Amino acid sequence: MSGGEFAAAARSVPVAVSVVSKLWRWLYPDTSRTALTTHADDLADLVRRTESRRLEQLGVVPGAGIRVSFDALIRAHGVDRQEFGTLSEVGNYYRELGDPERFVVLGAAGAGKTVTALHLLLNILHHRDSYDGRPPPVPVRVNAASWDTTTRGFTDFLAGMLATDYHLAPKVARALVESDRILPVLDGLDEMDPIDEPPARARAALDQLNENPWRRRPVIVISRAATYAQARELRIGGDAGLHAATAVTLRPLTTPEIVEYLRRCRELEGIHEHQWSPVIDRLRAEPAGALAEALRTPWLLTLSTAHLRTHRRAGADELTGATDLESIREVLFAALIPAAVAGLSREDRKRRYDQPQVHRWLHNLARHCDRREMHDRHGSDIALDEVWRLAGNRCRLVHGLLAGLLLGTMFSITPVVAQSLPLDSIFGASLLGSPLLRGPLQFTAGFLVGFAAGLRPGTPARRTVSHLFGPGELRGWLVSLGIGLVAGTVCGISIGFVAGNALGPGRGFLAGLICTLGFGPVIAIVVRLASQLPHKRPILDERRAIRDDALVGISLASVIGVFLTLMFTLLYLVVVEASADSLIRLPPVGLTYILFAALFISPASMRYLCAKLIFALDSTFSRRPGPFLEWARDAGLLRVTGEAYQFRHQTYQQWLTTRPAPNTQ
Repeated sequence: MSGGEFAAAARSVPVAVSVVSKLWRWLYPDTSRTALTTHADDLADLVRRTESRRLEQLGVVPGAGIRVSFDALIRAHGVDRQEFGTLSEVGNYYRELGDPERFVVLGAAGAGKTVTALHLLLNILHHRDSYDGRPPPVPVRVNAASWDTTTRGFTDFLAGMLATDYHLAPKVARALVESDRILPVLDGLDEMDPIDEPPARARAALDQLNENPWRRRPVIVISRAATYAQARELRIGGDAGLHAATAVTLRPLTTPEIVEYLRRCRELEGIHEHQWSPVIDRLRAEPAGALAEALRTPWLLTLSTAHLRTHRRAGADELTGATDLESIREVLFAALIPAAVAGLSREDRKRRYDQPQVHRWLHNLARHCDRREMHDRHGSDIALDEVWRLAGNRCRLVHGLLAGLLLGTMFSITPVVAQSLPLDSIFGASLLGSPLLRGPLQFTAGFLVGFAAGLRPGTPARRTVSHLFGPGELRGWLVSLGIGLVAGTVCGISIGFVAGNALGPGRGFLAGLICTLGFGPVIAIVVRLASQLPHKRPILDERRAIRDDALVGISLASVIGVFLTLMFTLLYLVVVEASADSLIRLPPVGLTYILFAALFISPASMRYLCAKLIFALDSTFSRRPGPFLEWARDAGLLRVTGEAYQFRHQTYQQWLTTRPAPNTQ
């Protein structure tokens, strides 16, 4: 070995040691008390940054929002007492209760429950470092709608969400939960069940939180007041819902509070009072009228302020001309999309969105979410890797056709490349020359395999491969390895038999053994990916679903392709004793394996591309779904819960469902 080669090998040793060390720490993480404290501190910082960004996306500026107040009914140890406070005080109020408590935030639709939960969560994190002893548990907001109470306990669900959403090692996530270092904030209890159905899943969730081991543990629950009351009544005689909890109910805004907020906004914008006077005068003259009733929730008050800011006196006359709650909502909801499109910045105008387009896309999205809410347990939201569902079965058909064409072409090209390899010494020239191994039959076989793979009903994006070695995965790997070894043995025996006829029994046995050891692990990986592999969905950046899916596919496919290429290299070197010149033709075959494996491992990326093609042809949705959903979120039309997009408020989604775009036939 030359000096340069020795130096290069020496430089690669630290890199290999680092990779092995990281893998070892992931498989066997340190869960000592000191290590868990460090993990909790790191998690607290990550949650703080993530939820601060979520609050900004909702358009909330600390200290400048609507002054929402709440009523609190404390029900603990047989003592009831009434208290009240404001949104800015909810964090202080919670901490004054003493040790982390069981807490419930209730309110009507649009009352500001999620904003209140975020304020509370960030306040707890802000004061977490001020504790002299052991700091309080880290508050983590999780989406209740993703919890299937029939198959998972709350501890398993919470640990799984920590592992997937915040990239914690599964063992670390579970240790944090079991050591009481996590304060779960269960958001969206009212979204666990379809509309107009009894909240059975919500009731089951409360039951689990009222039983061991969570009976005395702190937890925060966010829900609509009506849904929570219905869930309580599902028990014979009714009960307290979340036992031993302090219930905080967000109060509707009073008419003087509405008038004061409008006055402050008008003065801040420098708008003459004459422009908004019809609304102010109507509120003062009819403090219990339809307009005052409509603006009692922060959601509609915020919309009305934006409408007045944009249309001035005409907008004020339009609002006062509405005679009931439905007509007021019609005015405000109808103005949302035009205001969002008009607010496109100069940089955003390159997207060229217009009002009919946006209305049509959001109408189709609302209808899809409405159907999903009625028939799916995952609620009325949509992640980037689920956008293809807007195109329906057409997308599956296009996916199947494209996958079939790609695999058919690959199956046809591979033997052409392989003909330049010394395969004739193993399989015999007559077999290579058989029309059964090339031509139309090869293309047809590849097309059928790809078409069947493309028609699969669900293709969730794969975000990471690190959890393949988490707790509970050993049995799945053993089963997959068993299947792989059986299938690999069949392949090895077949190849060994053919090679034995051409090269003799000794070399035939060696060829079969190499192929068995090569194909077995590869088949095991493929089986594991196709069956039991969980899908990680980090919430830190909902826009990266497709890109991460493609990266995972390419990474795993590269491992498979390199493994098979090395196997064939060993086969030719040991069995055939091929020359080095012929071995340089193996990489094209390995690249074929990589493309095949990537197509199989990460079909979500390809289905996303198929959906973009369909959307470009029929305008069902934006042909660039990711940027459009991001823009709609920034414009206040959508929000992000976990890693999925959903409408800012359910009332707006229901309104859009029945309002097709003006130019839609």
